[in-house]
Amino acid sequence: MTKRWTLALLVIGGCASAAEREARRSVLLTVENRAGAGLYFFQHAPCGSDDWTDVIASDEFLPDGEDLSTGNLEPGCYDLYVEDEFACSAENTSGEREEGTAFIWTVEETDLVCD
Repeated sequence: MTKRWTLALLVIGGCASAAEREARRSVLLTVENRAGAGLYFFQHAPCGSDDWTDVIASDEFLPDGEDLSTGNLEPGCYDLYVEDEFACSAENTSGEREEGTAFIWTVEETDLVCD
């Protein structure tokens, strides 16, 4: 019985370690909404591309003054895109995101472009 519990604890401990290793390999992205309007349609694309097909959180609505965080982004070079509730958009093209780092994008009203 003791051997089973030891094995179970080792497996559980190994899972936690795998999750921790995955967190260290990914990028934590936080979008802070200070735009004066609700934001939605969060996407990313390879640096310099206008192919906004990689959705971060399309079903999320982020009210003004709130933050949204996600930790499942792969390290690499990509641009960020978001729209507000009035179809205005903002892009962040600051580039390279390194593994195990946190990136905070504060979207302000002056960042939004309305067509």
